[in-house]
Amino acid sequence: MPDTIHSGTGSNRDKTVRTLLILNNINPGAGRGVGGAEQLALNLCYSFDRSRIDPQIAVKDDPGKAGKNLTNAGIKVHRLPKRGRFDPSFWRSLRSMLASENIDVALSVLPGLNFHLLLTALTLPKLACIISVHHVGLPEPMLAITEGLLAGRASFLVVPSEASAVSLYGKYRLPKERFAVIPNGIDEKRFRFVPYKNRIDNRDCLDVPNDAFLLYTPGRIHKLKGQDILAEALLLLGSDFLHEKKLLWVNTGMVQDKELDAKIAETVEPIKGHVRILLSTDKPEEWYAAADCVVLPSRTESLPLALLEAGSAGRMFLATSVGAVPEITDDSGVGIIVEPDSPEALADGIRKIVSLSEDERASAGSKISKFVRENYSLGKCVKQYSLLIERAAAERSRKSRA
Repeated sequence: MPDTIHSGTGSNRDKTVRTLLILNNINPGAGRGVGGAEQLALNLCYSFDRSRIDPQIAVKDDPGKAGKNLTNAGIKVHRLPKRGRFDPSFWRSLRSMLASENIDVALSVLPGLNFHLLLTALTLPKLACIISVHHVGLPEPMLAITEGLLAGRASFLVVPSEASAVSLYGKYRLPKERFAVIPNGIDEKRFRFVPYKNRIDNRDCLDVPNDAFLLYTPGRIHKLKGQDILAEALLLLGSDFLHEKKLLWVNTGMVQDKELDAKIAETVEPIKGHVRILLSTDKPEEWYAAADCVVLPSRTESLPLALLEAGSAGRMFLATSVGAVPEITDDSGVGIIVEPDSPEALADGIRKIVSLSEDERASAGSKISKFVRENYSLGKCVKQYSLLIERAAAERSRKSRA
């Protein structure tokens, strides 16, 4: 795993740093699910040392049960409704709340909300802002016009991998010391290691046949996630192969692109008995435990949290060579990566996975679990974010006094 380029060495230990994390949605209700960025933020809030970091959360949607859990844990939750992509009322509400709560550091982990935070930071000189950039490669010119032009106002930009940092140095034209490489952290207790031989233990409650070869994809239905490519790959394998190997592909995730969802349904119609497209789940760990292999057919990624979750659970993965995926594969020595946007390559990858013996898949699963737990622990992630938040607060305080 690459060394951290910059995670901050200063601190602000003489006082508790009031920190706001700005998110979209933490309510898994209505099949929407909670995204990886939001889950990371929740994990941070619950794990911070409260004598050093005093976390609060702002969301734009109803926080639901997660909001109650946060409140019970002593974490203040603010709801700031947002209407449309560029909503001046959201910006005003955010600014007012940051000022009234005397927030020292604000952290945003999503492109659109990064933009709002950066705009707000322009009017609050004492506020330190950190934006976490997890959208490397996102083909959206608007990002360069909005977030890109304002990125220089951020105290630090957090990226989850070396590959992400290198990609953004030139894009944002900022010095390397303004970037912090902080890999995602996995909750090892939640995504516990489940021996490959025990994968059928959870299948009854998931309505999955014990003899199925289960390919699992956790991901929203969106072009960037590439489920349409995987659907075409399964069609290329043919119904005879799928039937012989008892192959079953399950995807859990909210539908963000209805046209793509319809296209996938049309593609898999001849093999629909081997495909299940389900709503989001708030217990992906059950699917990881039950799976034979986790498949991520993404067109673009940075450091996919799902890959690390699957690895922690002890499951091999088949993924495209995007973002930091090759880094993890090279360092851990397991997993199969293929070129992105290629149904043929994915089909070949599935053949390779299926052709392995159970002992080979079990051995690979044990190896990737050990690697993920050693290198992508939640504890290490929380420590790095804590140091960075303290440094950002200390530096902003010095600048505001100058």
